[in-house]
Amino acid sequence: RTILKFFAETHGAMPESTSRRLVKAFLLLVFLDRAGPRLFLPPPSATVPDIPDRLEFSQRKAAATATEEPPTKEKEMLVEVEEGLENAAQDYLADLKQEINEALRDRNETSLVTILNHYGPRSEDAWLASLLMQALKDLLPGMFGAELGFLVTTMAYSEIRAVPVWHVLAEAAIEAALLETHPRAITEMAFGFAWVKWQQPDLFALLHVAFSSCLKTATEEQKNVFAWACTRAGQPATRMLGKPSFKVDMNTAGKLWDRLKSLPKSRKSEVQTLKKDPLPLLMMPEAVPMMHCDALIKLANDEKLWVESSELTSKHLDCDLFVSSRSSSTAVLAWHDSNPSVKAVRSWAAHILDVPENFIEPLQLVRYTDGQHIGAHMDWNDERDPDLWVFGQRMATMLVYLSTMPEGSGGETSFGRLGVSVQPQKGTALVWPNVDETGKPERRTIHSARHVEGDKVKYAMNIWVHGQKQPDNSWIKWHR
Repeated sequence: RTILKFFAETHGAMPESTSRRLVKAFLLLVFLDRAGPRLFLPPPSATVPDIPDRLEFSQRKAAATATEEPPTKEKEMLVEVEEGLENAAQDYLADLKQEINEALRDRNETSLVTILNHYGPRSEDAWLASLLMQALKDLLPGMFGAELGFLVTTMAYSEIRAVPVWHVLAEAAIEAALLETHPRAITEMAFGFAWVKWQQPDLFALLHVAFSSCLKTATEEQKNVFAWACTRAGQPATRMLGKPSFKVDMNTAGKLWDRLKSLPKSRKSEVQTLKKDPLPLLMMPEAVPMMHCDALIKLANDEKLWVESSELTSKHLDCDLFVSSRSSSTAVLAWHDSNPSVKAVRSWAAHILDVPENFIEPLQLVRYTDGQHIGAHMDWNDERDPDLWVFGQRMATMLVYLSTMPEGSGGETSFGRLGVSVQPQKGTALVWPNVDETGKPERRTIHSARHVEGDKVKYAMNIWVHGQKQPDNSWIKWHR
């Protein structure tokens, strides 16, 4: 009432609905700005109590005020504002819990991620974090099985990485693991924690026990995803599930080699042989039309898909250790299969290598600017790589240059053990196998990309072909 009177005096008479909207906006602004130590929320430096604690504090304060001295107009206003903010917070919390419950009930991943992402970028905001924590504390005690597994998986897809939130989820998952008997729910919990690299051995130990109790009813996909999660978390389920295959099926690998050997003969005008022995290294000038090269780069730019990458990697093979460094930006086109250029490139690659299109990973674009490079490396997966459980081994690479690098600007692709170096030309594709004819990863495919020099930007595209069907996005969103 005091606020309404203030608005009336300063702005003149106005419709009641407009007045109430102004008051509501004012209250919310006070709420979000934490209007001072005497109001509902403490200053940013203070610890934000849970909703029940706030209510108790408000009641104690009101009682103390009543016994100490008669209320003044200012104190009455503060109490009234506090009560309004308390009610607003309770309404906000109730709405949040209802939205989460509805999304869990319907297994509406998009809706739940949208809700959670509201808190992700603001994970350091004490007020928003406290609301989410309170909602989880209220909801998790009665949540088991499918709902909890779905929540953990979706939380991993969201932007929330705050440790307290994941700690609360881990506590709930530990309790659930003692009772849960459905392999899908256990797998989803393991996946979510592994995805965010949550390190808690006792949690995965319990998930191991829970999954082993329902192993007979688990599908092959569930076994592979669970094994992937445990391996990524540093708690491999080797005794239960063994090890993933490090090789490509011999028949599949042999067929690929036969195809690569025949391409220079069947497509003389399109394919050049850079190296025949010890493995076929082919070059296809103008393989991908320039319009598609430009369209793919534009797609990555327009959708802001580029992610900076600077890392040191290592691979093991027959007791040898290969170490490589890289500095570049990558863009994975995982959700763009309907794009005309993406569709055309994937179809072309499958046709050239005579493999099913679902053997091909999502296209990966790479961008190198001045000084960026990739050191000597192989494209196949290390035998300890958890991805082998789900994707299998990469049996071939098609490297397409999306831009031309003039002489002296760097960016050449060099195959050290084969004695071959290639200057990037827009639309040109290099093709080679990553495994030998028996399916074993081939170390002589080691290659590198020289530093880019000057203001020219190098764009390329990796098309990685596996020896098996790749998972779709009907369950786990691997490339989210």
